[in-house]
Amino acid sequence: MYRIPLSSFSGPTITYSRPAMTAGFNIDHHPGESLVYINGFVDSDPGSIEYSDYNDQDCCQSPSTLNIGAYSGDIFHDINVDTDGEYVYVSNEFDGRIYRTGTFGGSLTAIISSGAGEAFDFDLGAREIIYESPSTNRVMAADMDNGSGGYTKITSGLTDIKAIAVHPDGRLIILDGTSIKTANSDGSELTSIMAGLSGATDISLASCSDPTVQASAPVVSTSSSSIDLSWTNGNGNQVIVVARQGSAVNSNPVDGILHAANSAFGSGDLLGTDNYVVYRGTGSSVTINNMAPSTTYHFAVYSLNTFGACYRTPALTTSATTLAPPSPQNVTSSMANDSYPLGTTITIDVTFDQNVNVTGTPRILLETGTTDRYATYSGGSGTAILQFQYIVQTGDVSSDLEYTSSSALEAGLSGFTLTVRF
Repeated sequence: MYRIPLSSFSGPTITYSRPAMTAGFNIDHHPGESLVYINGFVDSDPGSIEYSDYNDQDCCQSPSTLNIGAYSGDIFHDINVDTDGEYVYVSNEFDGRIYRTGTFGGSLTAIISSGAGEAFDFDLGAREIIYESPSTNRVMAADMDNGSGGYTKITSGLTDIKAIAVHPDGRLIILDGTSIKTANSDGSELTSIMAGLSGATDISLASCSDPTVQASAPVVSTSSSSIDLSWTNGNGNQVIVVARQGSAVNSNPVDGILHAANSAFGSGDLLGTDNYVVYRGTGSSVTINNMAPSTTYHFAVYSLNTFGACYRTPALTTSATTLAPPSPQNVTSSMANDSYPLGTTITIDVTFDQNVNVTGTPRILLETGTTDRYATYSGGSGTAILQFQYIVQTGDVSSDLEYTSSSALEAGLSGFTLTVRF
């Protein structure tokens, strides 16, 4: 095994070797300790697990053998350490088993007792072990703690499974012969993404790598029920926006999870307490709806690398307060005081304290004698003055035409909504 420093790409330096080695081996590292676990073997060895301390300068020169009790079976093939650093798992394709032992040793326990091949990995979100069935070229899954609940993930489309890796979001990445294929976490949509990899025997996903440049330059504009937010993107391939009502966002998105977003506040993924994901994508703006008037909302914007689901922190932050709902200030008409015959159209202007965008058909109830009539909306959306029209009908009598009360402007009857913008 060779070590190449990523800082200079110099070398390589031999970090591990065994005499008379006749087959390959795999390694994995402890997530919390400076230990590497190795399933090395030579012709005369039964399966063994070794471990060695490592640092930036040295690794694996004098490995120790993990005490796994009396084991005389065949050599191990693949090895993985669980995310808690509590257990080491090894596969033995010859006897069709996947075993588990503690990272400090102990007797082997067969988690998968039959039918397993060399390749396996963990879906840590589902607490499942994902493994190959070489006799059927299928991908299987079972509880990673006890092997129960086994089922088939992928039933067809694979011919020579050599390695399996599970993306943090649950997607499956499979080295099948000389091709790399991917599938959804449920095994659907198996797709080849790379071919011609002659000689490839294993795959490994890169560690989570945060973007190095955060989003910047937030700009907000408000209405009584929505907020427009824009920004300049960082160097991630996506951006995620988290919103919170009343106080600052206090929970970051979680590395390894691609959170679901919805621009209707309160409908996206919930992070911690009252923090909602309102946007995730490649754009640089979003309109957030479903907001209360006269209310302050806080936002956190994160640059994101979707491979590995890695978020740049600390976030870009900003806040904005929605406007109060529009309020009518005056009701007038440009028509002179006079008597008007049947069929006359009378235009009425309603002046608001701010510009109003209209959806639907609002109306005003007028005092027109025995039977009150409605003046219906006719125009003015986007301005502070809306026009309404009333047509004189038989029986309408009023010495001074006016609205019936302060609640005469009726909105809900016609699905009418008002939104106000600067």
